[in-house]
Amino acid sequence: MTNEKNIRDCILKFVRVKYNQYLLDNKINSIPQDKIMDVVDSLYSDNKTKLIQFIKTNIVNSENSIITSMLNNIFSDDDICKSRLSLEIKQYQEFKLLNKNFYKNTFDILLKPDSNYGLGLNINIIENNVIIKGFKNPNDMILPAQGTNRININDQIIEVNYETLLGRDQKDIAFFLKGLKDPTVILKISRPLS
Repeated sequence: MTNEKNIRDCILKFVRVKYNQYLLDNKINSIPQDKIMDVVDSLYSDNKTKLIQFIKTNIVNSENSIITSMLNNIFSDDDICKSRLSLEIKQYQEFKLLNKNFYKNTFDILLKPDSNYGLGLNINIIENNVIIKGFKNPNDMILPAQGTNRININDQIIEVNYETLLGRDQKDIAFFLKGLKDPTVILKISRPLS
């Protein structure tokens, strides 16, 4: 994976976390279109330094001077950065609106994977949907997913760390899930309405 892609992925992850936190803090489902730029301006001003540090912390095995140079280039024009972030939020909100049936009965869960066994989920990928079919219990251990007492069999995972799984094919989903190396994972769970 290239440094450019790693940096872009870090920025998107950081923005989605801040965006979702803003929605929770303000008890809203989306930011009105005419307010997105104002929100981005405020969040960007408050978090630019944290974002750069987040990227540096998450890009490993790369020459620090190369990453610093790339970041200086990316963040040299604040107006372009804010415009790009506004566009990302608009696209994310449009995606959620287009897929609103999946987002009707959803909730987020923060999990810390077990170093040996991961989250402890058994999943099926059915028609490109990630469905929870059970929990792993090696040596009768209760692993993170089951330990929350909030995840049910037949729940659907629609996002991991605010990155959608909707519309991805089975190979891409499996590759993405196996590649997770984050110390914490945020799952967005969609529960079928009974």
